[in-house]
Amino acid sequence: MPDRGRPRASNRAHTPHGGTGVARSRRGAGLLLRLGRRLLVVGLALVLALVPRAAWAHAVLFGSDPSPDAVLGAPPASVTLTFSETVIPAGKGIKVFSPSGRQVAGPVRVEGHMLRATISSTETGTYVVTWQALAADTHPSRGAFSYVVGQPSANPYLAAVSGGEIGTATPLGFVLQALARWIHFLGFALTFGVIAYQVLTRREPRLRRLLVTGIALLIAAEPVALVAQLASLSFDGDTAIGVLASPFGRLLGLRLGVALLVWAL
Repeated sequence: MPDRGRPRASNRAHTPHGGTGVARSRRGAGLLLRLGRRLLVVGLALVLALVPRAAWAHAVLFGSDPSPDAVLGAPPASVTLTFSETVIPAGKGIKVFSPSGRQVAGPVRVEGHMLRATISSTETGTYVVTWQALAADTHPSRGAFSYVVGQPSANPYLAAVSGGEIGTATPLGFVLQALARWIHFLGFALTFGVIAYQVLTRREPRLRRLLVTGIALLIAAEPVALVAQLASLSFDGDTAIGVLASPFGRLLGLRLGVALLVWAL
């Protein structure tokens, strides 16, 4: 009877262990919660810092010589394009198609805000000029116009004049540019968010899958960005080589190299 109110020895022995197990479980849950919160904060901070802004800084064609729809008495010696800023010719930069469909423009020269190409043709009729360039911030622009020497005539490339407004890129190019940016930014946030967390707190093997996913996204973003540039210009060998040799191509190679270096480490 006197012992009824007292806890048994076995109870006294097991109670502390049970309490310790519950405490450990709670601490583990707390650590996981803090881990998730910290990773979320780091990721959100990087995403917010790198949210892509709308880019409208495309080079604009201010004028040309000959001007669009000009009627000339004799073939001009050259075609000159004047832009709103310094540009880099993409591929051949300027192509001039004679009434017979021949490409008669020579190599392009860059003169400040101008692109100039000599013309080797004495044909009379309608000429079509197509151009494509990269602005200083690597945004692509393209356009086309026509002029007449003597009397108007047919031209196999006249459809290019009505194919889009001067100074704009294709809708497909815009979509692919936006997709490439978001893939890159998401990969950047995952990769360097995980790295920052592990450096500032502690290593978590469970985060390796997120790290690998981030690096894969960084690598995948670069081919998409290249295709976006070509879609805004043209899919030909000269343009591809010109884009890769431009500051855009160098930046693409640098970002791809950094992603591969992080993968190797």
